[in-house]
Amino acid sequence: MHEVFVANAGTNAVTVISDVTNTVVATIPVGTQPWGVAYDAAKHEVFVSNWVSNNVSVISDATNKVVATVTVGFLPTGVAYDAAKHEVFVANRDSFTASVISDATNAVVATVTVGGYPLGVAYDPAKHEVFVTDYGSNNVSVISDATNSVVATVAVQSSPGSVAYDPAKHEVFVTDYGSDNVSVISDATNSVVATVTVQSGPSGVAYDPAKHEVFVTDYESNNVSAISDGTNAVDATVSVGTNPWGAVYDPAKQELFVTNYGSGSVNRVADATSI
Repeated sequence: MHEVFVANAGTNAVTVISDVTNTVVATIPVGTQPWGVAYDAAKHEVFVSNWVSNNVSVISDATNKVVATVTVGFLPTGVAYDAAKHEVFVANRDSFTASVISDATNAVVATVTVGGYPLGVAYDPAKHEVFVTDYGSNNVSVISDATNSVVATVAVQSSPGSVAYDPAKHEVFVTDYGSDNVSVISDATNSVVATVTVQSGPSGVAYDPAKHEVFVTDYESNNVSAISDGTNAVDATVSVGTNPWGAVYDPAKQELFVTNYGSGSVNRVADATSI
């Protein structure tokens, strides 16, 4: 559909943006204070975690309407889709768990205990594992999607938030909000292989396969840091709006979409500008 879905916590809705026209084409009411968003390419559905409602809204991208609502744990945050199992993993911050939802039934099929205050979730298709950042424990829980159990715990730095998988390097990038850096984890060893200093308040993270770069939103610095996965160093900094939070990469247009919490806007950044 070449669209971008943005969760609006203040209006309890999801905004749908066309990447062709860069205009809003739909607004979808969901639960209270939507937080995380993940796309299910098999079902052409979007899963949205609703922070205060303790549930997940399932949106059809064909109709831009909610087709199901799934109850999960307390204060659901990050969401990731597992294409191998056709499941969706949701971090429940105040339950210290991750809910596993089947996209066939839109029902919870497993609940996995993780660390303290889990926030971000990313799926690793090479290892069939799910990485969950534990904000309160300063670590990352690694879940096998075969057993729905934690198979490793990786210590990172202070207050890990978002997480993204780099399939080219088989690495996982974690934003450490409290340390102003990014931890790079090898999925082969489940250990930190690099630490990259960025600017103040790193929050969102997205991988760009075209440029082999990782984009990190610096919430308190009002910019985006572009990290080369070849050198694990920042090779560009791009100014955006006030308090940038989330980031998602659009492979069709080779652009990055950044949500700015403080200015209530979305910036579109061409990955060519990060050179």
